[in-house]
Amino acid sequence: MSEGWNKRPMTFIGQVVLNEFNENSKNKKEIKIAYIFMTQPESIQDDFFDPDITEWNGGENAVIIQPDGKNNYLIEKIECGPSIFDQNNNKCEFEITTVLEEEVPYCNNKEYSKMTNSQQEKYSNIMDVSKLYGNPYFFRGEEFPKNSYLLLQLVGSELPFELNLGGCMGIMYVFLSLDESEGGIIIQN
Repeated sequence: MSEGWNKRPMTFIGQVVLNEFNENSKNKKEIKIAYIFMTQPESIQDDFFDPDITEWNGGENAVIIQPDGKNNYLIEKIECGPSIFDQNNNKCEFEITTVLEEEVPYCNNKEYSKMTNSQQEKYSNIMDVSKLYGNPYFFRGEEFPKNSYLLLQLVGSELPFELNLGGCMGIMYVFLSLDESEGGIIIQN
């Protein structure tokens, strides 16, 4: 539930089975799932936006780890909550199709500024994509949470559903703690 909007239900964005994709997962036998929620508009006509979704502890996004996560969120069971929708306002579901690709090394802002325009463009084309795991593509300064890794990066402009990230250039980063007991969301826009 949203902290600042009269307990407005957060929208279910998606879920990732952690040990299905992560070769470094601590326990391959126990299924562990990260559920991702965010306060969002309820329809294509709704112009709602809360800038607190962009903040790790803004109260307008949540990453819930089950089982055994350290989830400090106000949770209320509801029969049918808000879900993602497409440009025609139809509720929708998607399944992740994975393609294993080699990750390029992370390049911080200082290293990036020393690249030629051609090198910057090549790096951006590889990193500025929606993906599971790997290195984040920060374009507004580095915001690494301590002792965590990137679970998911969603580039808002390339999604097949509507996700209000506060601008046409928004990227959502979902990070998990190294022990996979908690997570959070950062958005750059």
